[in-house]
Amino acid sequence: MSLTLPLEWSRHRRSATVSPHSGVLRAGAVLLSSLLALPALAAPVCAPLDEEAFLSTLADARQALLDADVAAHERVMTGLQARIPCFAFVPSPESWAELLVGVAIVAHATGEDWQSPLTTALTVHPRVDRLVGEHHPLATWSPPPRPASDGPAVPDGVRVYCDGEIVTRVPPSTGWHLVQRRTGDGLATLLLVDEPIPEDWLDLPPLASARRVWTQVGLSGGYGGLSQAVSEQGAWLADADDSSVSATLSVEGAVPLSGSLAVRYRVVGAGEPRLAVGAALGEGPLVPWVGATGLMAGVATDGESQSLVVPGVVLGADLRREALRLGGQLSLAPWWQGVSLQVEQGLGEGPAFGGLTLGADRISLTQGALRTVSQARWQGGLVVGLRWGGEG
Repeated sequence: MSLTLPLEWSRHRRSATVSPHSGVLRAGAVLLSSLLALPALAAPVCAPLDEEAFLSTLADARQALLDADVAAHERVMTGLQARIPCFAFVPSPESWAELLVGVAIVAHATGEDWQSPLTTALTVHPRVDRLVGEHHPLATWSPPPRPASDGPAVPDGVRVYCDGEIVTRVPPSTGWHLVQRRTGDGLATLLLVDEPIPEDWLDLPPLASARRVWTQVGLSGGYGGLSQAVSEQGAWLADADDSSVSATLSVEGAVPLSGSLAVRYRVVGAGEPRLAVGAALGEGPLVPWVGATGLMAGVATDGESQSLVVPGVVLGADLRREALRLGGQLSLAPWWQGVSLQVEQGLGEGPAFGGLTLGADRISLTQGALRTVSQARWQGGLVVGLRWGGEG
């Protein structure tokens, strides 16, 4: 005997026929019972579940839903549930909401509680794609008001995330919640379903340090220009106005030191290389950093170009959301003001990325008592490269 479930998962409103003996009807129960049975902490050595692997799992789960394949979705989630304690990063609210939508769809199809996971999904990301046809009950359902946290304040020195967002109080004891705690370099993860955080969980020692080192190599090609003006023409200084096609190789990344402190570096090599090294402080999607920078600027002359090292202070920030990275740097000194911007998007599931890079600089250098060289520089182009690692 078989049972036809009007899933309407995809917008093509497919149906699926499944056997009660196939184990598919138990998918919702398996997800609830198995995830709750996981211990708060895994063995001391835990293979990290990084952002790349998590997003790949999300893509597989989404495809199973679009294919109306309950069994395939169950297989994907069974593999993920065993790695819940091994999260090596804090997922974004958007990606966590997408995961819970899939759980809700399977729970509805198998007669389990689908409102609880969908409530959390819509609370943390109200515009999440529900992946169902317009006549499906999940398409128009609205969650109840978000409950206030009924737990105590997070202790000083402990950083806690709930559903991808940092919190100052422990989450409510109702609903589905991915709760993560970081102390030092460790990260511990719990999935709670209608239950409070265990009393001693915030006091447990951290897991082994999550991999937070990241580095990337990029090759950009584009167009740039230089305008130089001299206050007094000399024997070797000269005005200039030029633009040309350019190609640049860059290497940048971060190396953790202790807690949320890391060394941040950026090296751009071309005809006029620049270097920036500083300290990054912070965790989560947005990480600011400050340090020293230098530019080897070419000065146009009547003969061969001369190069001068221009020092300054750099203020930077990195914003990462899943496979997207936004980077920005301000170079500041009385004789140098510059800005650089990078917008980079991961390509597929591997380390490759592509994006856009823009920059502009204004430099004023005194060459002798009466001669001041003023330069305006700009460049823009496309960048491709490889990135490894990421924020834990």
